[in-house]
Amino acid sequence: MGFYYLHSNIYFTSNYRNTNLLFAIMKTIYKATQQDINMPVDKEWQKRFIKYICWGLPQFTFWTIMLTHFLFYVIRGN
Repeated sequence: MGFYYLHSNIYFTSNYRNTNLLFAIMKTIYKATQQDINMPVDKEWQKRFIKYICWGLPQFTFWTIMLTHFLFYVIRGN
């Protein structure tokens, strides 16, 4: 394991200078146009989505845990 770590460390340092070139090739610039900025937004859907994530997901998680505990209680008797 020590040899692999040493080998991977050398590999990382040998390619360290080429990372800026790699990021320059992969970088894509996205610019918002005025049409994108003025696009209508569905605020009702956003509110409903946030409500489901912030309220529904914790409720679902809680009741799933309670059901799992209840099933273990019924099946195993613990």
